[in-house]
Amino acid sequence: DLSHRYLLFDKLDFEFLYNQRKLHEAYSSKPLEQKFKIVGASSRITEEVSSIQPNKASHIVAYFTKNENLEQRFVTQREKRWKDNQKNIAIILAQLHAQELAKSKKEKKSNKRNAQEGLIEIPNIETANICTNFPLEIGDYIFVRYDLQMCVGRVEALYFEAYNHHCYTREAIKDLNDISYISLHVFMPLHLELFTDKIKEGCYILTHQIPSNIVYHIKQDGVVVEGNFLRLVGNKKRYYFNYFGREDIIEKMLK
Repeated sequence: DLSHRYLLFDKLDFEFLYNQRKLHEAYSSKPLEQKFKIVGASSRITEEVSSIQPNKASHIVAYFTKNENLEQRFVTQREKRWKDNQKNIAIILAQLHAQELAKSKKEKKSNKRNAQEGLIEIPNIETANICTNFPLEIGDYIFVRYDLQMCVGRVEALYFEAYNHHCYTREAIKDLNDISYISLHVFMPLHLELFTDKIKEGCYILTHQIPSNIVYHIKQDGVVVEGNFLRLVGNKKRYYFNYFGREDIIEKMLK
């Protein structure tokens, strides 16, 4: 619109843009207060103020404007592929662990000298240890694979899909399939149970991605963070060395 001057001295006129936004009652990420008129039975017109939650409002609009196909609205083909792939990998890891655990118990029972020591049962591998009794929350940690490296990621943000939009949530996640994107602060393996979030270029790694490479969920009591360093402690350290951090297990995930 040529009647609108968005520039002032070759720079954006933010005051003008702000006034236009107020005039248009534009969308905001914050709850809005919208005035509307209600006609009562007596034909008297009154004004009421109603609080509108923008996320809910945008979902309703999207529902009626993009309601072409059920499968497109709820599960994209890309999402279906990574979920199927992640599920298959989790099942393979759970089966391999069960076999190794059974073999270890058998060797210990027969008192063989070469029996594996320290092999402990790892619960809920098939669900990446995300379930009703152990939900994933912001601030938790996960074992996450990048190529041939098993890293540790701190959960910074979680998102779910609704009507072709990715929506931020602070709710506890009880099923990995319920999230569409995850933001992670990544710690790279440094030495033994020690990890660092600062790479040689002097940068930090923050990722925003589909959760296809999530391997296993652990709580904050499984790690100790000091400055740029993270150290696995307790059983979580044994989970890493005995299983998830092994080269042969990582290679299984790539097949």
